[in-house]
Amino acid sequence: MTRPLVHLLEDDESSGRLLQQSLAQRGYEACWTPRVRDLRIDRDRSNIVVLDLAMPEIDGFGAIDRIARDRSVARVIIASGQQPRVINAAVMTAQSAGLTVVGTLQKPYTARRLVELLETRFATYQDPERRGEEWVKERLAEGSLADRTTVHFQPKHSLATKSLVGFEALARASDGSSISPDLLFGDLVPIDTTLAITGRVIQQSVAAIRRFEHQPMTIAFNCRAEILCHPDFLTLLEGEVSAAGIDRSCLTVELTEHPTLAGLQSLSRAASQLTMLGYNFAVDDFGRGNAGFELLMQLPFTELKIDKDFFWSVLQGGAAMQMLREVIGYCRAQGILTTIEGIESDAQQEFATALGADLGQGFLWGKAAPLS
Repeated sequence: MTRPLVHLLEDDESSGRLLQQSLAQRGYEACWTPRVRDLRIDRDRSNIVVLDLAMPEIDGFGAIDRIARDRSVARVIIASGQQPRVINAAVMTAQSAGLTVVGTLQKPYTARRLVELLETRFATYQDPERRGEEWVKERLAEGSLADRTTVHFQPKHSLATKSLVGFEALARASDGSSISPDLLFGDLVPIDTTLAITGRVIQQSVAAIRRFEHQPMTIAFNCRAEILCHPDFLTLLEGEVSAAGIDRSCLTVELTEHPTLAGLQSLSRAASQLTMLGYNFAVDDFGRGNAGFELLMQLPFTELKIDKDFFWSVLQGGAAMQMLREVIGYCRAQGILTTIEGIESDAQQEFATALGADLGQGFLWGKAAPLS
C-alpha cells in the first residue's frame, strides 16, 4: 500500500524544508508550500495536508475552508503553537467541513513526532522498520545475522577548519537491505549475537584506521550499555587493537543508550576502564530521552553528540537554544568535544559553528557508505 503524499503547509521556509528533508529520509514523499493556493494535490494517490494555523495571507480557519473545497483532500493534521482551545476549534471546523483530522501537533515539533503520528494512524503500511524486523528474524533463524553485517562510514568534520577528522562506523546489512541499527542492536537480537556484530564493526573500524595511517583519523563505533559492560567486550576490543598495532586513541566507543541511575555504577566502571587505557568515550543522542545532563556527567566521556532532531528543533525556534549553548560551553571548558549530528546545509553548519560545537556530521558531507 502506497504511503500518503504529505503536504507541509508552513509559512516558514527553513522549517518547511527541514521537515520535508527529514520526512524523505523516513520514507515519506513530502512537499512544502507557504500558501494554500500553491498546494499541488496528486489526484491519483492519498494526500495529507499538515496545516499551520498561523499563515501570512489567510488564517488557519480560512485555509481549512479552502482545503475542504478541494474534494481530493480528505485528511489534515493541524499544527499550531496556539492555546489548546484554538486548536480544538480548528479541529471542529475541519470536521464539520468534511475533513478527517488525523491528529494535532503542538509547535515546534520534530519530523520524528510527525512520523509517529502518521504511523499510528496508518499502521497497515509495510514500513521499513517492519520489513527490517522480518529480515533480522530470518537471519537469526539461519544463524547468519553477524556474518550478514557489514560497515558503512559517515564522515565527521571540524566545524572550525571544515577538514575531515574521522568517521562513524555504522552497521548495515551486507546485502543492501535497509535495516535500522536499532534493530541490529535491539532487544530482538540475543546478546551473544549483538557482541559478535559489534566485533565485526570493530574489525572493520580497525582496518579503516590502518588505511589512514599517514593521515590520522578517529573512528567511532556504536555500543549498547549491555555490550559495554559485557565481560568479554574489553578482551575483544583489546585483541583487535593489539593485532592491528594501532593507537587506542584512534577509536571512540560511542554509547547509544543513556544511563539510568540503577545501571550507572557498572556503566561508569566500564567506561572508566576504556578511558584509562586511552580509548575515547562518547555519549550519543544528547537531547533525546530523559537522561539529565547531571547524570551523564557522572560518566567519564570525552565527546558529547547532539541528537539530530534536538538540533533541528532548536533551529526551528525551540526553547532549548540557551540550554544547548550552555551545555556546549560547559563541555568546552571541561575539554570535552561536542559533535552536532544532522547537518545538511551550509546554513545549518554556520548555525552549529555559532553555537560553539567542535565537530559536525550529516548529509552535507555525505551519507554513510563503504570506504572507497
